[in-house]
Amino acid sequence: MNEAKFKQLALMGVTQSDALEYAAKLAQTGKIDVPRLFLRQENWVITPLPVVYFGAKNRMLSLPFLDTTRLDKVFGVEVDGVPFSKNDDNFNLPHETGWIGVNNALKEMTEKIFGDGSFGRPSFAVPYLNDMQNAYTKRELLNETMRIFRSHGLSADNWSHDPYAAEDVCKKGDYPHVVDMSTGVISEYDSSSDTPYHMRFIIRCNCSMRGVPVTEEGLPNWEKLTAGVYEHLFE
Repeated sequence: MNEAKFKQLALMGVTQSDALEYAAKLAQTGKIDVPRLFLRQENWVITPLPVVYFGAKNRMLSLPFLDTTRLDKVFGVEVDGVPFSKNDDNFNLPHETGWIGVNNALKEMTEKIFGDGSFGRPSFAVPYLNDMQNAYTKRELLNETMRIFRSHGLSADNWSHDPYAAEDVCKKGDYPHVVDMSTGVISEYDSSSDTPYHMRFIIRCNCSMRGVPVTEEGLPNWEKLTAGVYEHLFE
C-alpha cells in the first residue's frame, strides 16, 4: 500500500467515508468486485454493510454476509451498530394523528414481533438525527448492499431523493425533523404540509447483536464456527 499517496489524498480533503463511498460506487458499476475478506460458505454473499437478521426467538443478528438460504430472516443492514430496515415506509402523517399515530403504529409493530412490555426488548423506532448522520456518510454502501439484496430476490430500497423523517434525541416524539439524504440538509417537519415523508425504520437494541464468532482481528473464527453453532443462531 502506498501510504504517501493516501496521506496526499487526506491533505486534499479526501476522508475515509469518501474512499468507502468511491469503492462502493466502483463495485456498483462492476468496475471492481466487492472485497472477499474471508473464507465463506457457498450460500454466503459478502456485503459492504453487515446484514441484520431475525435470529432465534427474534434476537437480532448482525453478520457480514447475506445468507441466501435465510432470506426470510433478513431485516436490513447495520450502520454503526444500528439496524436499519431494508425498505422505506411512506407515511402521510395525517393531521388528525400526526406523530402520535406513527408512534402507535411502531408500538404495535414492536409488540407483534418482540412481545408486549418485556423490559429491555428491541423496539421499532424512527431514527434520531445522529442515526441519519451515520447513515448519510455510508449511503453508497447501503445502496450497494440493497442492490445485492435485490439481485437475490429480496425487496430492498435505495435511499430515495424524497425527504426522510427523523427525531431529535432530546425531544423524542415531539419535534420531528426532515432529512434530505441526497444533500444532507435538515429541516423542520411542516405539520401543515401534505407531503408524504419517507421513513426508514430502525430497531433499537439494548444489547449487542450477536453473530458469527470472530477472532481478535474481527474475522470469522473457523475453529469455533461449526455448523451446529451457526444453526443455533437461528433456531
